[in-house]
Amino acid sequence: MNFLDSWQFNVAAYIVTIILYFQINHRAVRQARDEAAAVILMQAIAAVTMVLLIPFFPWSFPTQWSFYGLLLLASLFYAANDRLQMTIRRHLHMSVYTLLNRLVFVFLFIYGLQVFNEDFLLSKALGVGLIVGANTVLFFERKNSSFSKYAMRAIIAAFALATAIIIDISVSKAFNLPLYIALTLCIPGLIIMLFERVSIGRLRQEIRHAEIPGYLMAGSMWGASIFFSLRALQVGRVTTVVSFQSFALLVNVALAYFVLKDRQHTFRKVAAACIAGVGMVLLVVN
Repeated sequence: MNFLDSWQFNVAAYIVTIILYFQINHRAVRQARDEAAAVILMQAIAAVTMVLLIPFFPWSFPTQWSFYGLLLLASLFYAANDRLQMTIRRHLHMSVYTLLNRLVFVFLFIYGLQVFNEDFLLSKALGVGLIVGANTVLFFERKNSSFSKYAMRAIIAAFALATAIIIDISVSKAFNLPLYIALTLCIPGLIIMLFERVSIGRLRQEIRHAEIPGYLMAGSMWGASIFFSLRALQVGRVTTVVSFQSFALLVNVALAYFVLKDRQHTFRKVAAACIAGVGMVLLVVN
C-alpha cells in the first residue's frame, strides 16, 4: 500500500488539519453575527475545497438506491451537528469545547465494537471510561453538578457526528470520495438553509461582516480534516484510528491555554486534560 494511502499518514494529516481548523475557526466564529449563515458559508468553503480534489480520484457512483438513502441520513446527522457546533463554539471556552468534542471518539469506539465487530480490549474500555471521567471532572460543581445547556448540546452534537461518520465509512467507498464529502457538506447546508430560513440576503450580510481570510482558511482546513479522517477510517480499524485521532485533544487544550489565553478554571481543565490523556494512551495500547 502506498504510504499516502495508509491510515497512519491520514491520521497524522487529520491531526494537523483539525488542530488548525479548531484554532482558526474559534477566532472566526466569535465575530459571526448570524450563526446559521456563518455555518452555511463555512460548509460552502469546505465543499469547494473538496470539489477541487474530485479529478484526482476514480469517478464512481453506487447503483443501489439504499446508498443514496444512507447519504441523506448521514447528511441529516451532519446538519444537526454543524448547526449545534457553531453555537457551542461561541459560548464555550476553547479548552472546554475541545474536551467535550472528544466524546465523538468515545461514541465512535462504541460503534466500532458494535457495528464492525472489532475486538474488545479492557485497556481500551478503561480509556473510554477515563475520557468520560475527564468531562465529568470538567463540569462537576459541589453546589451544582448539572451540565450547562451548551455542554448538553455538545454531547448531542458529538453523538450526531459519530453516527454520521459511521454511516460514511461504508457508504463513501461506493462514491468518488471528494464528491461524497462535498455532498455531505452541501446537503446539510441546504437543510440548515431551509429550516433556519436563511435567505441569500442574510448570507450576503454575513459575508460583509465576516473575517474572509479566517473563513477561507477554517473552511478549507475543515474539508481537509474530514477527508483525511474518512480515508483513515476506510483503510484502518475504527477503534485504532479514532484512538490516535484523539491525540489532537491535548494539543488543542494546550494551544487554548497558551495562545488564546483561556485560563478560567485552569486547575480543573489541566486535571481533565491529564485524565483524558491517560485515557487516550490506554486507547492506543494493543
